[in-house]
Amino acid sequence: MKIASCGDRIKLALRIRGFKNIELANHLGVDKSLITKYINNAFSPKQDKIVLMADFLNVDPVWLMGYDVPMDRVVTEQIKDSDNDLLVASIEKLTDEQKELIKSMINQFTKADK
Repeated sequence: MKIASCGDRIKLALRIRGFKNIELANHLGVDKSLITKYINNAFSPKQDKIVLMADFLNVDPVWLMGYDVPMDRVVTEQIKDSDNDLLVASIEKLTDEQKELIKSMINQFTKADK
């Protein structure tokens, strides 16, 4: 559920992280006035800009869009890292034949997604 505007979240994240509008503008490669328009909710940033802003501000992009999720994305990254570690450890225990079967399955899944 959306509980805040994207502009409010950008403003809050800038304040919490100690950045100025111009620093965010420089990172995005846009004019400072566009950041002001985002903050004032005159314009909504497109998805690619939200992702870049979230990276710069070290926040979850979904939070930045105004939804009721945790601000920090570190938790999500830690979960992903933990999942990756578990997968790697599990694969290392497999026989060569089992590993080949897993590779084949991954190839089938990735082809199906295209």
